[in-house]
Amino acid sequence: MVNYSFQTAVVEEESPDLLVSGNGVGANPFPGLRPFTINECHLFFGRESQVDEILLKLSQFRSITVMGYSGSGKSSLMYCGLIPVLYGGFMTQTGPYWQVITVRPGNSPIDNLANTVANSLIQQGRIEEKDRAIHRAIFSSVLRSGPQGLVEVAKFLQAQSGENVFFLLISLKNCSTSRIRKMRKMPASRPCMSTSF
Repeated sequence: MVNYSFQTAVVEEESPDLLVSGNGVGANPFPGLRPFTINECHLFFGRESQVDEILLKLSQFRSITVMGYSGSGKSSLMYCGLIPVLYGGFMTQTGPYWQVITVRPGNSPIDNLANTVANSLIQQGRIEEKDRAIHRAIFSSVLRSGPQGLVEVAKFLQAQSGENVFFLLISLKNCSTSRIRKMRKMPASRPCMSTSF
């Protein structure tokens, strides 16, 4: 991807919101090879039909896998395409209240998921930092307990009635095929899950 500057209008007064240098040239709004973040979704466009297709499949199957070459925009599609649509309430049968848990499974997907769930609850103020290790161990144990483990963790994560939980698993290329198959064999009453390779 070419990284270049673009011309901006002349600004008479200083504004802390503008990315303008002294010579009138602004910063490139595109992140290059790193994925767009949810804070940059106003810059993300052109993949609406893919978002619609993912949303439709997610509502039907409650699980979706997005595969593609490295750097093709899978994570950006999730962060700036799907997640804002979920927050906007466009998955009408579920409502607009979503808690998104983003996990990089690595070589220990269950332990990394348990750690991410504990971190999320600490950030929400629902558990204290000093209790991280015990909660991480409990979540890991529940996740390993059987096919309903992820559902039980999702129920615990729900802060209020009607809240939905979306597990976004990023970069499963380090997971073995058997681990991925295990994660995909969840019961029909499972929380929403997306995977991105």
